[in-house]
Amino acid sequence: IMKILYIALVELEIYNAPRTHTIEACENLTKLGNKVLLLVPKPQKEKFQFSFNITYVPFFGWGLIRNLVYNLILSFYLIFYIIRFKPDVVYERMLNNPLCLIITKIFKIKHFLEVNGPPFETGKFFKNLFIKIEIRKTDGIISSSPKLKSLILKKIKIKKNKIRFLPTGINPEIFYPQD
Repeated sequence: IMKILYIALVELEIYNAPRTHTIEACENLTKLGNKVLLLVPKPQKEKFQFSFNITYVPFFGWGLIRNLVYNLILSFYLIFYIIRFKPDVVYERMLNNPLCLIITKIFKIKHFLEVNGPPFETGKFFKNLFIKIEIRKTDGIISSSPKLKSLILKKIKIKKNKIRFLPTGINPEIFYPQD
């Protein structure tokens, strides 16, 4: 049994693919017998109940400055819950927030990064630089498509076994973070 701290910038009140995938991943990890704590943006109205625990992080909407504020607040929450929850693994649905990786490295906790879309954008030098550093320094990467996995391997020199393709995210028959 592992304690998994899952962090995602997914609004649970919007019923879309990222929400479905995040919930499915947390549910499947819980079914494997793990204790899961999900950190997500605070919804405006609804509070949700699932088989795993949820902590809501203050969220002020979308935009560059708002995302920076969210990521800074999330970093404090992450530190607090690393100390309180004592996770074995931090699983990050790619936030483009190198602070999460830095914090996990300081606390010597394994960090997995889930990449669901093209991580690089043309003309965004600093953003792409941070993403490259984050991908290189994380303990493992989960990719949602073989094409995306190939793209990452082309852009960044990392070992092929560091990145895995999982068609439906956390599939308990394929992915075991404790391995």
